[in-house]
Order: sequence, then structure tokens, then C-alpha cells
Amino acid sequence: MKLLKLLAVFLLGFTLYAQEGANDATFNPADTSIGTTVDGPVKGFLNQPDGKLIIYGAFEKYHDIDSYKIVRINADKSIDMSFNIGSALNNTVTAAALQSDGKIVITGYFTEYNGAPVANVIRLNSDGSLDTSFTNGTANSDVYKIKVQDDDKLMLCGAFTTFNGIAVKKVIRLNANGTLDSTFSLAVTYEAVSDIGIQVDGKIVVAGALNNWQVKRFNANGSADSSFSVVGVDLTIRVLEILSDGKIFIGGVFHMVNGQASNGIAKINIDGTIDDFFEVGNGISGDIFDVVSEPEGGIIVVGYFFGYGNFSTNNIVRLFEDGSCDGMFVQPVYDGGNSYISCAIRFGNNVVVGGVFTSYNLQPSNYLRILNFDGTIDYTNFEQPTGANNPINSIVETDSGNMLIGGAFKEYGGQTRNRIALVDANGELLESFNPGLGFNKEVTSICRQADGKYIVIGKFSNYNGILRYGVARLHTDGSLDTSYDLGYLGNVMNGVLQPDGKLILYGSLYISYNGVSSQYYYACRITENGTLDQNFKVPMSNFLGSGSISFLKQLVLLPGGKILINYDGTDSSSKIVRLNTDGSIDNSFPFIGNDMVSVNTAIVPDNDGKYIVSKEAYSYPNSTIVTYRKIDENGIFDDDFELSSVDYGLLSFIQGDGKMFFIKNDGPTSSFKRFNADGALDETFSDHTIYEYIPKVNAVLYQQDKVVIGGRFSRYDGNHRSNIARFNSTGAALQTATPEVVVKPSLISLKKNNTVDVECPTMALSSVAVYDLSGRLVASANKLQDNKVSLKYAGVTDSVLIVQAKLQDGSTLVKKIM
Repeated sequence: MKLLKLLAVFLLGFTLYAQEGANDATFNPADTSIGTTVDGPVKGFLNQPDGKLIIYGAFEKYHDIDSYKIVRINADKSIDMSFNIGSALNNTVTAAALQSDGKIVITGYFTEYNGAPVANVIRLNSDGSLDTSFTNGTANSDVYKIKVQDDDKLMLCGAFTTFNGIAVKKVIRLNANGTLDSTFSLAVTYEAVSDIGIQVDGKIVVAGALNNWQVKRFNANGSADSSFSVVGVDLTIRVLEILSDGKIFIGGVFHMVNGQASNGIAKINIDGTIDDFFEVGNGISGDIFDVVSEPEGGIIVVGYFFGYGNFSTNNIVRLFEDGSCDGMFVQPVYDGGNSYISCAIRFGNNVVVGGVFTSYNLQPSNYLRILNFDGTIDYTNFEQPTGANNPINSIVETDSGNMLIGGAFKEYGGQTRNRIALVDANGELLESFNPGLGFNKEVTSICRQADGKYIVIGKFSNYNGILRYGVARLHTDGSLDTSYDLGYLGNVMNGVLQPDGKLILYGSLYISYNGVSSQYYYACRITENGTLDQNFKVPMSNFLGSGSISFLKQLVLLPGGKILINYDGTDSSSKIVRLNTDGSIDNSFPFIGNDMVSVNTAIVPDNDGKYIVSKEAYSYPNSTIVTYRKIDENGIFDDDFELSSVDYGLLSFIQGDGKMFFIKNDGPTSSFKRFNADGALDETFSDHTIYEYIPKVNAVLYQQDKVVIGGRFSRYDGNHRSNIARFNSTGAALQTATPEVVVKPSLISLKKNNTVDVECPTMALSSVAVYDLSGRLVASANKLQDNKVSLKYAGVTDSVLIVQAKLQDGSTLVKKIM
């Protein structure tokens, strides 16, 4: 009996393990840490009088402990286990405030607390439980800030126009118990209010949009304070802070304050005049999201910027009271990407910053970093991830079944591996591949040559201390192939390796060509020995007309050697065109752009010789909607295939049997689903989850009935996975993602004036005959051995013609042209 029970447990475990989409626990089993601190964006902080810190945002874990959207930490940075909301909140907390009794008022995008529906303004007790004595409120749009008065009444501002169904003016006051304070009514109706400040005398300072963005002061009952001079800016105010001396600091995106030059930052006197003693020089180069007034008199400013005055800084700076920069505060090194710091606070002698970033000063830091007073990183109590500590962009299988991975990471398995590493088939780091210092910036893709060498493409400028601008070739042991040096090519976006070993690079290339130096090209081709192929070029000048391309986004190699390119146009012209094997435009391909409306986001090969193309369309308030269509290699649309991201999510990749994987963003934890080739939901693949604020799968490798994915995520199906994971998927490797397909012959016929152009892309023509509708032969050609031919004919130019073409295999194709 005991044996039978053990067998049943084993079979159950095997069934769960083999389930479609199930996480493969045998893949990199040491990957048990989500990395530093939290696993999602941080929106803000609250300091408690007892020295504890409340952190809130879109995360689900702090130091690997469940902490759904809000957490409290002790002075030693450890989690305060006495504060526990369980899985109470189902979505982001965007603003919060602390009342004198330790209770916490929060707002955000959540709709549930412990499974029960709640309004979007609620109060938590000091232990994290829901305070049922508080009158929950519903604002019909975003609440940006909550501030607490000395009497515990609450001031709220934002974009909302009603609160609990009552019309309001973007700024309201609630009684301490959450009911609307009827004694307060703002004298002005703003378009939006970004921030408010409460003075010690109870007056209220408002940063709001009223024709232009301005700072205005109101009395405690909401009436206008005429003793305060209105302060106006030319663009947007993001943040307002009342300093300890009563002066007002404002930050945002603006260039003028009351007609005076002041980029992004200014200080206002108590009466509303500009503080001329606060000198900002050239001001902020970027955007300000938060400001912290320090007890020592300094001001910490954070946001998305790259300089203050003549001082180079990235997203954070400390200022003295006169506006000068604290040069002793350590500035983080810019590490690429669109990372930003959205909030900051003083926590004892520490400075805590949060936002959307995965590294701080080149060190792994998921969305939160605690700094020492001087800006250096406080390393106390922080774990390192045991997979890749930053996103993976490319995975390539080696001859021996191992995997070479590249991306933005600097560590793998806790060991230094700057942006490239070799791992075995089960995801564990291999020491045989030694990149030394590695690449100094991100790797975007890796191509493996037939001889086993690797061509690495990215944003880097050196490898292991040796100059290599965007392209480098490595030996199988990780050493640099010094014979392959392409020099400076400009902005290399990516590359595609042809079957003959030649490499097509594309982007905005600045190269010499046929003796003409320093010319711009969209694409070039490199031979195996690293020289420029003079028989291929895609020049920028006069390509598809003047000014029609802003940049090349993608290049896809077709089975016959022709090329599809995908680009963003500066007008409403085509977005996808086909090139001949020499890079010239294939005019027989119907331009695709207007049919797809907006911007083509990608070209994804399916397993049947067709290509899924997509368009983006902005639709407020649902943000970007992507529509997917399918074309063949001749640009003909499949009328039976059209999918929308509203229903499916965003297409991630297509496996060998044609089944499609989509990620649908449902908040931080997104659903990961598989669909059949016709778009029907694959019921055998149950719902799985992939976790990150905006999760992405950038790279895929098929191992028989398993799929290895790399990208930007910290968990898969609830399991810790630091940007790389493996799961079960039947049919994954039936074919490769870019199969060698047998394409049925098709005929392309175009008529212009008195000329008919006839082409069969996949087979040479034998003869062509052209007839009018009466059956009269108007043009013909015999003994052809080419794929295309141009024929002159006599007759009416707008007449309907019938083209009959015989191919080299003896088959006949017929097409009518108008």
C-alpha cells in the first residue's frame, strides 16, 4: 500500500511537471532570489514617527516576502512583519498619507481588498488591516496627491471631477473619517492639479492648470488669497514642496517662470514673488518628479534628467539653499535605457529613491535603492539575483547544446558577466567561456556562424577593453577575433546572418562605400572576412523619396534571398517594403503602410511561410492598441487573419508548430497564453503568469518540447526566475522560427502605360503571353530563363488584360490585371 501511495505521488508530480506551460524547476535551480529589494515600480514613501518607513507602488514582494503594493520596513531595512495586508490589494497604490494616529490613507488603481470590492480611497490600520470605520471614497479619475492637515483632515488633488458622485473642482478636503468636508470649496475650477502644499497657517498652495500652469494660494476654506502673487510657467509643474522656511519649491518641465528664464526648477517666496537668491543657471535638463526638503537645509531633486546647470547628473541631485549643487553627493553613472526616479525620501541618515529602474550606478537595483547620506549605495541587507540581474536580449544554442546569452545584465548566477555569458542546457553558468571585462554596454543580438564563431551586435563601444563599435566577433572560448574589425559604422540597430555567411547590418550607418567616404546608409552587407560587400547597399539619399524614412526598425530575410524591411515613415507613406538581393527596392511588392494605418511594430515569421505584421494605434483612454495581420512574402494579406491586443495581448513569439504566445498586461502580474495558428485559444495550455511591471520576452530557444525564454521578468508562473526561464510546450521545436519553406509559385503582374511587368519570385519563367478580353494576343515572349520580364503591347492602356505564364517546371499560371 505504501508503495502504491509513493507511486501515486510520483505520477502526480510528473503530471504537474509535464503540464503544458509548467515552469521547469530543473532549469537553473539556484535561481531563488528576485534580486534587490522590490519586484515592481515604487510610487512613494511615508516616514513614520517611530523611524519606520512605508513604501508603496506596483510591487508584490520585498526581499522575497509577499508585500502586495505596500510594505513597511524597520530602521535596519528589514521588513516589519507586524504590518501585513496579505494579498489584500489587487493593483497599484499611487498616493498615500499618514494620519497622526498611525493610520494610512491610500489611493490608486486597486478595486479589491482581500477579495472584497472597495473604493479607490481607503484607510488602513497601523497593522495593515482595512479600517472599516473610515468612509471609503470613489474619485472618478486619478488622485495624484494626498496631504494631511494638523487636524488630520485630508487634502486630495488630481484629475477627478466627482467624488462619491458629487461634482468637485480637482481639490477636495475630507474630514478625518473620510467624509467630504462641506466647509471647503475651492474658488477656482482647474483643468488638472498636480500637487498641493499646506502651510503652517492652514493656507493651501496649489499647482494647477488654468489656461497655463500656475501656482496659486487659497485660504483654509478654499477662497482665493489675494496677498499671494500668482506664479505662472510656460509648460507643466509636476511637484510643489513647502520648505522649512516657508518658501515654495516647484519643479517640472518648463522654461519660463513669470517671464524669467528658469528651466524646470524655481523657488518662490512666501508672498509669491520669485526668490532671486536661488540661482539655477541653466536649470534642469529633463523632468522633475519629486523633491525632498532635508533637515540640514539641502534639497534632493529626482526625476528623469541628465544635468543641472553646468553639472552633469543622472536623475538625482542635491542642492544647497542658494541653488548651488552639492558636488560631494555621488552622482549615478548613466547606464542607458529610459529609467527614471519617481520618488525620494530621507530615512534617518539615508536617502531612499524609488521608481522604474533595474540598476543604480551600474549596480543591480530593482526599483528601489537605499543610499548613504553622500549618495553612495548602502549595501546593507540586500540580496543579489542568481539568474541574470538585468534583461536578456538574445539566446543562441552552441554546437554542444549549451546557450550563449547576451543582454543588459552584468551578473549571472552571482558572478560578473558583463552582458554576455555561456550557460549549459539547464541554465547554469559555464566557466569555459571567459569574456573578461565583457562589453561596456548592452548586447542586442548574437549570430552564430557555421564555424562556431559568434557575431555580437549591440550598443557597446568596446569588448574586454578593446575598441569594437557595435559589432564584434568572438571565438568559442569568448576571446575576441582580432581579425574581424569593422571600425565605426554609426548607429547599428541590429543584424541578420545570411545562409552564405554574409552579415546584413541595419540602422543609421555612417560608412565609406566605393571610395566615397562618410555616407549614410540604412543597411550594408559584410563578408565573412569582415570586408564591405560592394554589391549591396541601402542608401538613405533618394530612398523611397526624400524624407520618407525616419529610421529602419527591422530587416527580415526571405527564403529566396529577398528582404523585407520595416521602417517608421515621416509621412503616411509605406511602412513595409521588399528589397532585392542587392538592396534595391523591389517595385513589384505592394507597399504596405496605408493598409496597416499607423506604425508597423514588427514582422514575425510564422511556420507556414507567412509573416505577421502589426500596427499601433493610440486610443485614449485604452492607450496603445495593436492589430495583427498576416501577409505572404509577396505582400498579399490573409483576409481570414486579424487579431487585436485588446483580446489577445501583445504577441511575444511563435513556436515551431505555429502556435502563438501572447502576454496580456493585467497589472504587474500578466497572463501568458498560447493560441493556435488560427487565433483560437489553446485550451491545453492553461493560464500562466509572467511577472514584471512591463514584462517582455526578447529571446527564445527551443529544446524539443521545452521553451527557454529570456527577457525582462522576475517570476514565471509564481516561481523566481531572474530574466530567464524554461517551460514545457509540446510542438515547440517541430520547425525553427525561420523555416525553410516550400512556397507555391505565384505570379505578380503590373501594368503601366503600354508596358506589362510579369514576375514569378520563386521560379524562372519559360514563356509569357498577354491577351485582351476578346482573346487577341497583344504581347508575348518565349524561351525565357529569368524570373521577370517586361512586355510592350499595343492597345488601350486602361483595358483589362489576361496574363498567361508558363514556368520552367511546365506549370501554367494565369492572372487578370486591370
